[in-house]
Amino acid sequence: ATLFIDGVSQAGRVQSITLPKLTVKTEEYRGGGMDGVTHLDMGMEAMELSFTIDDCNINVLKEFGFQQGKQVPFNIKGVLRNPGQGDQGIDAVCRGLVSEIDFGEWKQAELSSLTTTVKLDYYKLTINNKLIYEIDVVNHVRKIEGTDHMQSVREFLGL
Repeated sequence: ATLFIDGVSQAGRVQSITLPKLTVKTEEYRGGGMDGVTHLDMGMEAMELSFTIDDCNINVLKEFGFQQGKQVPFNIKGVLRNPGQGDQGIDAVCRGLVSEIDFGEWKQAELSSLTTTVKLDYYKLTINNKLIYEIDVVNHVRKIEGTDHMQSVREFLGL
């Protein structure tokens, strides 16, 4: 996979990338007369992107912490190779706050790395140019394969 930080390519430097884990916060509900429990969707849990690069990169370090009016854009491009199905292009767009920089352990004559954690407000995943997910926490958007599950919420709230 290739990582771009604020438009700057990190090709050849990325050791690993972990895309956001998507989790819906649920609450159990058992109404009168119900024979069992159902689960209610109470919104999304926090999303997080993490990646490790093999150098002490100023493009990462300068983005640490809160910067008024700026959310750092991260773009991850990759290819899934599926036997019998061919290659599938993957594009993930993320925006958020660089919340953690971990220099790890430095050892003589060994490659050092920098692990970064980003708390996300925005995540969009496309596979072969087809929208799979678009989650925009601030703007109340949760699209799954093009269906916006928050559209009625925005309308009711006048947003």
